[in-house]
Amino acid sequence: MMMEGHRRYKGGVFKVPRLSGWLVVLHGPRYLEELAKAPEDTFSTTDILESEFQVSYTMGSELTNDPIHVPVVRNNLTRNLAFVVPELREEIEASFNDIIPPSQEWTPFKVSEVLLKIVARVSNRTFVGLPLCRNEKFVDICMSYAKDVPLSGMIMNMFVPPFLRRLAMATVLTGPPNGLKAAMPYIEKVAAERKSKLGQVNEYEVTDAISWIFEYMNGKEISIETLTKRIFHLNMAAMHTTTLTFLHALYDLASRPEYILPLRQEVEEIVNEEGWTKASVDRMKKIDSFLKESQRLKHFSNLITMRKARKDYKLWDGTIIPKGTDIGYHVMPIHRNTENFPNPDTFDGFRFVNDDGRKFGLSSVNNEFLIFSVGKHACPGRYFAANELKMLLSHIVLNYDIKVENEGVRPKDMQLDFNQLPNDKAQVLFRKRA
Repeated sequence: MMMEGHRRYKGGVFKVPRLSGWLVVLHGPRYLEELAKAPEDTFSTTDILESEFQVSYTMGSELTNDPIHVPVVRNNLTRNLAFVVPELREEIEASFNDIIPPSQEWTPFKVSEVLLKIVARVSNRTFVGLPLCRNEKFVDICMSYAKDVPLSGMIMNMFVPPFLRRLAMATVLTGPPNGLKAAMPYIEKVAAERKSKLGQVNEYEVTDAISWIFEYMNGKEISIETLTKRIFHLNMAAMHTTTLTFLHALYDLASRPEYILPLRQEVEEIVNEEGWTKASVDRMKKIDSFLKESQRLKHFSNLITMRKARKDYKLWDGTIIPKGTDIGYHVMPIHRNTENFPNPDTFDGFRFVNDDGRKFGLSSVNNEFLIFSVGKHACPGRYFAANELKMLLSHIVLNYDIKVENEGVRPKDMQLDFNQLPNDKAQVLFRKRA
């Protein structure tokens, strides 16, 4: 439906129906620039999050009213990536050994499930640290919460009127509040340990989000309930996006095994020279390019910069966007534009290897590659996400041979709303590298 709208209204504006109402779709550089520059009181990120996930009911209004997790990610996490990367590497290795143990025989795994658990463990190494990130009960709580929140939000949008939503969360849609309650004792224990060490360690010895949140609060009190909500929100942001993105890339690799050897050779050469560091991960241009090409063609969402209009607004072409309208920018026409990418419908895993630097880099943002959005709305956690994705892919090519069940045939994607989701039923076969 999105591509049909693009063909009929190329470079313009159209609207498509959703289960929750109409969505206005923009495409064309002038619209992107206008949407990216619009202030919060015109096109609101907060309001679209509230609308999509019913945040006030499912996660708590303080997450949108006072989003302290954003500066914590943008500043503390990004600034400390050089110290975070070795810990991510350690957790990736431990997670794969536990969940996809190397075997001499081809072994099938339902990768949508096992990758979610691996990503949950690896991400929580940075959010809550050891040993909690390896606690199976805590990891299961995090994964359930990340599923329950969007499901509860969708159900409320479709079936529950506003005056019954608080009652619904207390009686029917109990997944999110029960998950929060179950996680709080775990977070409370870690929080007490981190608080006792505040000011006793060097800034760069602190590599988990709980400590960074305490640093940001600068002595102000934060309840365990609110702290747990902050950690859950980081899990929500990291878990789904990283898992879906990596699952697309894994299907691309497993159905194109000719890429495994050159990727493996690059990783071995770099790691043998300087080990696992942020600098070494930055040098992995083939790994970076493969992931970027996968996202160019198979990003899990066809829309970026989703917003809700807070007032009537006239676009540059005279189109009126009424107050309350959901609006987003369509990425596929940009990512499949022949002016930006030669042979745009062909997968070329090394398309970006010899780039001039302007486009290169999985975490880069520009008007030709829109996965992490653009301008002031660009994803604050994109540097962390890019490093995590590159290290996950590096670990697989170093340690495994992989293939799809029907060799050479990529599992078919699923379409849900405006999302292009990787197949959640398909299996990938793993064996210890030959």
